[in-house]
Amino acid sequence: MEHEAIPSWRIAIDEWNFALELPLWIRAAERINVPAGGMVPGPLDVDPLPAASEGERTGLAEGWHAWWHDVIDASRATIPSEDYRHVRVHGPSALSYAPPDFAGLADWPDLARIVRARWTEAERWNHRRKRRGAAELMPSRTNGDIVADVEAELGHAAAPFELEFVLLPVLDERVRRVRDLRFLVPERFYTGPRWPQWLRGLVRSVA
Repeated sequence: MEHEAIPSWRIAIDEWNFALELPLWIRAAERINVPAGGMVPGPLDVDPLPAASEGERTGLAEGWHAWWHDVIDASRATIPSEDYRHVRVHGPSALSYAPPDFAGLADWPDLARIVRARWTEAERWNHRRKRRGAAELMPSRTNGDIVADVEAELGHAAAPFELEFVLLPVLDERVRRVRDLRFLVPERFYTGPRWPQWLRGLVRSVA
């Protein structure tokens, strides 16, 4: 979903992104102990919670951390490579989290086994979310109206800017800046009463 005013500004909404929702679903289903903090959002908003799988569970939290940071920022600009052995060994270009192999998880075989076994289950959940929630998210024109309001306050057209909001189904209300003007936004915050004022402040800062 996008709202664009050529040539000055652009707001892009990335919703139902399976590459990001899959690790969140795996964290929830497998009860992987990775609490919110930094670029890691709160727990997945899912009910009922899927059952955890059986078998060995070595390195799940470490592997999940590396996986999450890879998929939220392919440029890896915010990730110190010395903290992740697989980056030093393979380099970021060797990482791949595409099904069915999930080669980027090779250094964490227990996590890789779980993800390969359960990704289709998560995909079905993602598809159900799309069907159920397509009419619930704020239309992009509302964001455009906020930009128009700011332009009216300023008395001139907004300076060129490009915003990207990645919407996540998490029990959280904290917006996280990934890099530049790309943000992770909880869906409940995006659809809630505080979003217009928050976006208005951000637009003022870049316009």
